Amino acid sequence: MTETPEIDARDTVISSIVAAFDGVGRGNGITIHEAEAIDYYPGSQKEARLLDTEMRWQDIPDHVIETTPSLAFLDAEGFRYYIPAYMIWTLRNAPSSDSISVDYTIYAFTHDPPEVGHQIALLNQEQRCAICRFLRFVAESDPNHWGWDVKAAQTSLALGWERYCKAE
Repeated sequence: MTETPEIDARDTVISSIVAAFDGVGRGNGITIHEAEAIDYYPGSQKEARLLDTEMRWQDIPDHVIETTPSLAFLDAEGFRYYIPAYMIWTLRNAPSSDSISVDYTIYAFTHDPPEVGHQIALLNQEQRCAICRFLRFVAESDPNHWGWDVKAAQTSLALGWERYCKAE
């Protein structure tokens, strides 16, 4: 027996993210600590990259996601690798977490329409659809719990992410 319809919906979105990004490896993309170094400590990227030792996005430790919100500094390969872990972490931990990673995960999709953003260039249709489901879940969530993130998700959907849910 499940706990609530919201948890059922959340778990369905998580399952779609897992399926869509299954098998995505880190490759040579910018790592999350490397992105943080680009953001805060220019010139130390090489050392920062050594902090990221996992080879599967499913193995990224929660504390890394919670304390390293530098998604904007990832390249397309790094973004494709990290974004599923960040979306799942956000779904499991928001709105109870005060980590800025919640906001930055949602905000990662609000900059440009999906066809313009360089970070999403490597995403396939199934991955874009999983992102749309994530955004839709947040957009339809209680604003009293999710705060401005609801509006940010609605903005992202309006910028063009909604079309990937319609493609189902």
